[in-house]
Amino acid sequence: EGIVRRRSDGAVPKRIAWLQCVGSRDQHNPYCSSICCMYATKEAVLAKQRIPGVECHIFTMDERAFNKEYNHYYLQARQDFGVHYTRARISDVNEDPATGDILLRYPTGREHESAAADQGPVQESRFDLLVLAVGIRPPAEAIAVARLLGIELNEYGFCTTDKFAPLATSRPGVFVCGAFASPKEIAE
Repeated sequence: EGIVRRRSDGAVPKRIAWLQCVGSRDQHNPYCSSICCMYATKEAVLAKQRIPGVECHIFTMDERAFNKEYNHYYLQARQDFGVHYTRARISDVNEDPATGDILLRYPTGREHESAAADQGPVQESRFDLLVLAVGIRPPAEAIAVARLLGIELNEYGFCTTDKFAPLATSRPGVFVCGAFASPKEIAE
């Protein structure tokens, strides 16, 4: 039940930005981690509930709320809690050395439902705190474990499975569960 504070000076933030898809959905990791958007939304709602007057901004390529309940929660975050979603690719992140504030540069005029994330004039906004939603990757030890067990990994380093047998590995009698098969929400 704690209050979020800046590490630099202990101040309670008035403006928080979440930057989605860091290290994922790019040339090296083209897959979606499938849970980061929901985590960011939950964190923004918690911040709104615990810090009076805080502004929460989530910068995303697109919002991916993967099931019906999550989509409802996302809509509730926007409509009832005032969480701002901006569809944009952040072009620059800097810290103001005098204040410790974070300066983000991004194309403007593109709220979540807009067509293109890279259009519009560039704007710079100041935030007290920046939260990075880093894409999920398998642990480095996965390669050694896979070799030891004699199972195959896919091109991203997750365990190879079949969509009709999602727990079976490439070796009979060896099964996979959890996020070693792919990024998953806790309930999955």
